[in-house]
Amino acid sequence: MKSVRTRLTYANVMSSIAVFLVLGGVAFAASQLPKNSVGTKQLKNKAVTAKKIKNNAVTAAKIKNGAVTNGKLAEGAVTGNKIAAGTIGRANLAEGKLLPRAYALVGFDGKVESGFTEGIPNATTPSTGTYCFDLAFSPVHAQATGEADSENNDVPSVSLAGTEVGLTNCPAGTDVEVGMWDTGLDEETTEEFFLVVW
Repeated sequence: MKSVRTRLTYANVMSSIAVFLVLGGVAFAASQLPKNSVGTKQLKNKAVTAKKIKNNAVTAAKIKNGAVTNGKLAEGAVTGNKIAAGTIGRANLAEGKLLPRAYALVGFDGKVESGFTEGIPNATTPSTGTYCFDLAFSPVHAQATGEADSENNDVPSVSLAGTEVGLTNCPAGTDVEVGMWDTGLDEETTEEFFLVVW
């Protein structure tokens, strides 16, 4: 105990007090930094981690356009519940052209079945077995399939305006022409069919 007291000189005590004051002042100063005084230059690389970011602190408005790319997204990070309804359309999908734009179940009289139809209006039927469709877009491909029945002899054919074959029985302005043929009777027929348009 005496050895400790002999070393407690005025200089030792004052220097120890000075060290505590300096360290305390640095800690206090760090907690009193003015707003926006710490920028990217003052932050070490990887100083800000996911654990240090408050939930919902980073919003879309705080992310620069093009800043987040495929290489920066973790596997499975973007899920269906994280995408706002209506934000992704055909134009955003690389395989968008592979998705049908319209479809319909067409009755023998050219009227479409509402429960099985999207984007295709009723057809006009200028002659037996001919169905003409005016669409709200320019199709690039179409496919028709005869509705299954016990005879299996009704075969549809499809033509698009602007193609090499073109339209043969529908008036100008028609986008899609479907012809129904009865292979048993070897003549045009009126039968139901499914139509899909891209």
